[in-house]
Amino acid sequence: MSVPSRDVLTEKLSRVMPARWAFAMARRRNTAIASWIYQACRRWPESMRKFMLKKTAEHLGGSSDMRHFTPSYQPWDQRVCIVPDADLFRALRSGKASVVTDRIAGFDGNRVLLESGQALEADIFVSATGLELQALGGMQIAVDGGSYNPHQHMLYKGVLMEDLPNFFWILGYTNASWTLKADLATAYICRLLKHLDAHGYGVAIARDREGCKLAESVMGGLSSGYIARAPERMPRQGSKKPWQTSSHYPTDKVMMLEEPIEDGVLGFERRVANRQAA
Repeated sequence: MSVPSRDVLTEKLSRVMPARWAFAMARRRNTAIASWIYQACRRWPESMRKFMLKKTAEHLGGSSDMRHFTPSYQPWDQRVCIVPDADLFRALRSGKASVVTDRIAGFDGNRVLLESGQALEADIFVSATGLELQALGGMQIAVDGGSYNPHQHMLYKGVLMEDLPNFFWILGYTNASWTLKADLATAYICRLLKHLDAHGYGVAIARDREGCKLAESVMGGLSSGYIARAPERMPRQGSKKPWQTSSHYPTDKVMMLEEPIEDGVLGFERRVANRQAA
């Protein structure tokens, strides 16, 4: 999906109003547009698929076989690739670039061997597929001598690990800018730490007191290979808030920046508990 690399409207507005106003308006607009596109793809997948493929075909102008740009999945079953100013399509139209869709069988010197039997020669290889997620940097966690498996636990508000004291896990959005959610997460962490200091607490622990059943991964319903290969490494989300991982910025903003810290789910201890992590 091609998008402009420059925000011309914001550039013009910043000349007639304070820049911070113009950028704040751009942030709200871009967040709303990204959310709308995602929601439209989930609600009307076939229509959005046809629209995206139609625009791609227009950008390519017949320079490439559309099968290379027609995935087997629907939009946002896996992440949508953003192409700034249609530069990829321009390169293909110019004849300076080409696309091959296949599975990699292996490497032989400076050649990529494909399962179809074709071999592609290259000067540089960029590893951009077959990623393997590593949770917590490979760290093994134990609480009071007992092992702690993140996959058997949920994330509170998408930030705090269940039954693990003072342990924050920052995850961004998978359907919008990653840092958009990361910003909210860090702001919430600051709110919580200030609350601990103000009340003399040393520990905050999120506990499931309502039997909120474990549901899908915190990465949502994405079917991307790197997610499908690592379900047992990631925490899960629950069947209802605050254990559900939201993909809606306005809702998350209220939950993380405005709702009270003490909500009956978070537990607090005034002493610094003797916990060991290894």
